[in-house]
Amino acid sequence: MQRRLLVGATTAVLVLGGGVAYAASPGSGSTLTACVNDTNGLMRLVGNGATCRTAEHAITWNIKGEPGPAGPAGEKGEAGPAGPAGPAGEKG
Repeated sequence: MQRRLLVGATTAVLVLGGGVAYAASPGSGSTLTACVNDTNGLMRLVGNGATCRTAEHAITWNIKGEPGPAGPAGEKGEAGPAGPAGPAGEKG
């Protein structure tokens, strides 16, 4: 019984992970869409434009969000070691 449950859970993780990777791949758009079950809250990833089942509602979110504000400047670092001497220039 436990082995069957483990195999089922592993399969579900692989399928969901593959779906997320496919949905987030270049050329598939900039949003993800899922159907959420109104009774138990379980969510399944679907393709953009897919129709949810009865007793489900669709949610969509951006793959990449808006950038946040810039953080504060960091402290000035210590001076590095002196570099090697350069080659002598031409005589003028």
